Amino acid sequence: MNRGDWLAADLDQEAYVRLLACGSRIETATWKAEMPPPVQDDLLEIFQIVGWDGDMSITQGEWMAAGLPEAAFARMDKDSAGVIKLDLCMHSESSRPD
Repeated sequence: MNRGDWLAADLDQEAYVRLLACGSRIETATWKAEMPPPVQDDLLEIFQIVGWDGDMSITQGEWMAAGLPEAAFARMDKDSAGVIKLDLCMHSESSRPD
């Protein structure tokens, strides 16, 4: 079973609402240099809900399957590789400009 199937089958409504709220806040947040702490908190919560396999990375396909906004993913996918890694996002000194 792939992650998208798992998400659709097993994610409870409360977790799904939290997931979408986090994605929305990330999409609308503004930052110029380092990712601000509230965005880091939201990203951490997304990884706790979606990134359950222990690799602490989420592909663009997994992000989209979770119903999260593509623009938010693109802001954090600094190298445009289609994968965001929690450790790189949380400790990065730069981000894509708005």
